[in-house]
Amino acid sequence: MIEVGDCWEERAAESERSGGGWFSNVLLKETGDIWKLSEFHEKNYHYGYERKKKGKKLLGRAVEANEEEKARHAARVNFRRKQKVVDLVNCNEGELNIWFTFTYARNEQDLDFFHEERKEFNRRLERFVRTGKLFDEPVRNFHANPDFKLKAVGVIEFQDGERREEGEGRGAIHGHQLMNTPFLPQIRCIIADVFDPRDCTYKEAYFQKDGSFSLFVNRETLWFSYMYEAEEFLKFSGRCTEDDSHVNFKIKPICVAAFLWECGHISIKKIEHLRKSRKLSNVGEYMVSKYMVSDLQDKRLEGRKAYFFTGKLAKPIFYRDPDEVEAHLQALHMWACQVGQLELLGDYIGAFTIYLFNFWVFTYPWIAERFRKSKAKEAQRNAGDRFCNKCDPVLRE
Repeated sequence: MIEVGDCWEERAAESERSGGGWFSNVLLKETGDIWKLSEFHEKNYHYGYERKKKGKKLLGRAVEANEEEKARHAARVNFRRKQKVVDLVNCNEGELNIWFTFTYARNEQDLDFFHEERKEFNRRLERFVRTGKLFDEPVRNFHANPDFKLKAVGVIEFQDGERREEGEGRGAIHGHQLMNTPFLPQIRCIIADVFDPRDCTYKEAYFQKDGSFSLFVNRETLWFSYMYEAEEFLKFSGRCTEDDSHVNFKIKPICVAAFLWECGHISIKKIEHLRKSRKLSNVGEYMVSKYMVSDLQDKRLEGRKAYFFTGKLAKPIFYRDPDEVEAHLQALHMWACQVGQLELLGDYIGAFTIYLFNFWVFTYPWIAERFRKSKAKEAQRNAGDRFCNKCDPVLRE
């Protein structure tokens, strides 16, 4: 049984005196295949009550906060924002199985314009999956789904060079988005190396319908559904003749999503492939830690969100009843898929422990192996620390 400190009768009486609600010292959060258990050692938390009102206004801060309190509050807000993205991604990972990255060819830094083009891209993408037509022309090797509804969660990143060795970037906006799209087909384009007089180099460019070239694909780019069509055009059309300005004509397959974006280059990966390559075990944490804007107090984000989502998405499920929490732990054999443990100290709640569970360990054992190695290294570091917190977890079999 779970030790909860106060019995339910005492807690119910205290709840009635405090204006409703309940107390608990455990919180189990379900987000898809990722579960998190929080166990509070010093204090119980109160939930399910209504905030007291003074007239028509809710009671809030009585005095203005100082700079230190404001900084602490900003850090908490940033954590909650990032945690919301993590939870949304993990809750919907079963559907959001495509990792999509869109970048700009130009140095775009206007967030409002970015969001307009992103929404337009989502509308085009949804229309394509429903109709199977790319700008009113059918793609013959794709089966349309008239009932498709797009779902997506994404984050914003500035190309400031944080992930580059030289640490330099142009500051342009680009986005990373998880989507529920089906397999998006590749179509064939004609490309050539085109001479750029600005730096006297040859660059890969796409052949347009009017015979010109573009550095990225768009609705005016010439495309073919099948390879044989592109080969026949390349050989017999007479429009692909080499000269000093454009050479090395050839056929290149490219995803239809690049045509729908129109503003630059794209990258598409399957989450399954990323997990098989051992690049990620927790999709939400991977997206936030590696690609989301690290400083959410960036002036470029004033009045704006650093994340976005589309469609009706599943949300986390919380279990607070200790008996219900224990039943889940026992029924799902959750201790067998533990992948993390954190000992923390909160400002208000005191000492508490977080246990992380990942059901993907049964499919990919390397996730559990990574946790065991990190736990062994931590045990070695703390072996000689007499101040180390060694409290045993209550919620174990």
